[in-house]
Amino acid sequence: MRQSVMYSSFPLGIMPFLLPVYGMRLGGNAEVIGGLFSVVGMVNLVIRPLVGKATDHYGRRRFFIVSFLVYAIAMALYSFASTMPILYAARILQGVGGSLMWTSAYAIIGDISDANKQGKSIGRLQGSSSSGRLLGAVLGFMILSYFPLLAGWSVLFKVYACISLYAGYLAYKHIPETIRERVDDYPQDFHRTSPEFRKLLAIVFISSLSASMLSPLLMVFLQNRFTTDIGKLATAYIPAAIVYAYLTPRMGGLSDKYNRAKLILVGLLSSGIVSLAFPVSPSIIVLSVLWALESIGAVIAAPAEAALVSDMTGTNIRGAAYGRYLSAASMGTVVGPLVGGWLYYRFNHSLPFYINGLLMMLDGFVAVLFLRNYRAHGVHQHTTSVN
Repeated sequence: MRQSVMYSSFPLGIMPFLLPVYGMRLGGNAEVIGGLFSVVGMVNLVIRPLVGKATDHYGRRRFFIVSFLVYAIAMALYSFASTMPILYAARILQGVGGSLMWTSAYAIIGDISDANKQGKSIGRLQGSSSSGRLLGAVLGFMILSYFPLLAGWSVLFKVYACISLYAGYLAYKHIPETIRERVDDYPQDFHRTSPEFRKLLAIVFISSLSASMLSPLLMVFLQNRFTTDIGKLATAYIPAAIVYAYLTPRMGGLSDKYNRAKLILVGLLSSGIVSLAFPVSPSIIVLSVLWALESIGAVIAAPAEAALVSDMTGTNIRGAAYGRYLSAASMGTVVGPLVGGWLYYRFNHSLPFYINGLLMMLDGFVAVLFLRNYRAHGVHQHTTSVN
């Protein structure tokens, strides 16, 4: 499963870097480029809760396998995207594929992992994705170094389409159905809303909204302030990609040893502080260091958030729980890029970075205030309704 996720993540590593650059070449401004990031969140917002419930009812495997076929079609469409409408259509299909893959993947991990190793397993899964993003980015920069941007874009995404098909083959060949491997006594109680789960979703929404404000803006900011040279822009991006690839699987295990809410605080607080320094970076090298430091905070917080979902649910409702968890994150990615682009374009280039920093720090304190005692009740001692 980790290999399939890794290969399917190849395009995702270069997207935050290349999509704003390519979008600007097609005539898009900061708001239009922000919409390219928001549209994926819109798709995820609608589809992920439905996929989550469906995986509880029909099983995880089929949704996991189909996701790679959808990814391959999206990548093929990217390769022909010479106008903004086609680019938006490819983004929508990518959102569908991501909804299918991540909802089912998290549920599979929850099914097969021991209760006291959820964080480590989730970290390894996220680390596989991060490794794929890094390898895909390296491949992308290699291809783009031999071709002009428009021709290189077309070649690159055709290659990504083939890799996605191979990821689907691996999933079909090796991934069994997991929902029947562990049948527990957790009732499918959808009549009450758990206060803990609701608080977690709010925390996830705020952190996602805040972080996604910057997703379409960092490369726009770099181009506006420093350079449009792709090689130089890559020097700012690669260190952060390395952090995600190599630290994520290691940080996941920390949340199994220490209080998850406190790790969320540490991660969000450090990310927020670093974000405040982005607008005053004197050079692209300094900004690349800050970007890497911000990424360290993100990889501390993300596995702890995802592991809390599994703590709060049993097998029978785990797919629905992760569907809602990912939907909350998607809601943030819908709002965040639009707000960030609007602030950047209409007011001040520095304002989105300052707002992101303050929101991240506030969200970290909210997390530790609301969820710090959750694990004191014992992991998997009760079922939390998520409806």
